[in-house]
Amino acid sequence: MCLEIPGGAVILCATKRLPELTAIVFLNPAITVGIPPSIPFPADRGHALRALVRSRLECLGPVRAVDLARPLDLPVSDLEQALAVLEQESFTVRGRFDPDLAGEQWCER
Repeated sequence: MCLEIPGGAVILCATKRLPELTAIVFLNPAITVGIPPSIPFPADRGHALRALVRSRLECLGPVRAVDLARPLDLPVSDLEQALAVLEQESFTVRGRFDPDLAGEQWCER
């Protein structure tokens, strides 16, 4: 599904990720009407953000927190916090992996 996020970015989002996305950014409430009842809504915003970040890292190579935050128009600090929790869960690792990217980078372990 193609969605416009507050801030103007247009992103693609799988239907199964809509509950997480709606917990993080404001979306038109009509979008959530079509979510099947079998897809659970996250317990809170933190769980939702970590689930989305986990999903993104499974598809991306090394990425910076700012690059994860930009399309969702979120503060980088929100993404850094989610990434740190995922690191404590041994899901992510941080470092400098891509010499073409400046700054701290994250990837799936």
